[in-house]
Amino acid sequence: MLAWELVLCGGSLSESSERCHGYGEFLQQMGFAVTLLRDADLRRLRAAIEIFRKELRPGVVGLFYFAGHGLQVKGENYLVPIGARIAREVP
Repeated sequence: MLAWELVLCGGSLSESSERCHGYGEFLQQMGFAVTLLRDADLRRLRAAIEIFRKELRPGVVGLFYFAGHGLQVKGENYLVPIGARIAREVP
């Protein structure tokens, strides 16, 4: 069985970022192929998620971990990349 993980660390909270980095290192030692992104903008976030999605095929265990800001609008959850400019809720 292959294991694949995407770890996204964001924000300026150093304790959270350190914990996220340690989490990625631990899972790498456990056999996961880890991709660690720190402070990803929208372009990098989308690219990393697309690569992660392509790695998820039969027989592959995937783990997605996000330590950063998110929001919910009308029951839909969103990850907020670094540099996002959220001016208003889109109808």
